[in-house]
This record gives sequence, C-alpha cells and structure tokens, in this order.
Amino acid sequence: MLKKNFKMTITTGFARPATLLVTAGRMYRSNISIEFEGRIACLEQDPITSFREIMSLDINPGAEIIVRIDGQDECEAIQCIEEQFLIRKLRESDIDN
Repeated sequence: MLKKNFKMTITTGFARPATLLVTAGRMYRSNISIEFEGRIACLEQDPITSFREIMSLDINPGAEIIVRIDGQDECEAIQCIEEQFLIRKLRESDIDN
C-alpha cells in the first residue's frame, strides 16, 4: 500500500483534480482512495459515482489530501497521479509517508 500527501494549489473548486483522480482510478487495477479531514472517498469503476464521492469531500483550495493506493500496479498509479498534478500545477508540494 502506498500513501502520498498532496497540498493542493487550486484556487477554485476541486473538479479538475477530481477528474484526474477518477481517470487514474479507471486506468489502474489498484484500489485508490482519497482522504480529507478524516473522510474517505473510494474510487470505484463507475466514474460518475467516483466523481461524486470525491466532490462530496468538499476539498478547499490549499487543502492537504491523502491519496492511498493498494494493488498490483500501485507504483504506476501513484506516479501517474503525481505527474498529472505536477503538469497541471495542482499541487504545491508533497510529503512521502
């Protein structure tokens, strides 16, 4: 199981990062979940349900989220998420745990 903290730099809603996370959830076989302020959203195969779950966390600009990935391709999945967040300038920094 891999766990990575991301401090988000978004200045508006969380829809763009949520879309990236849902896309990653569909590309990889590993289980991916997002935690924010003690609440967890699990990415399922259904992208609409996954998107709604993530958006229900009410993640704010500047918030720190935790991405957990568990499965056979977890290394590839976390690397993809990190790269996409970095390319789109959605994260300020990250902390390995």
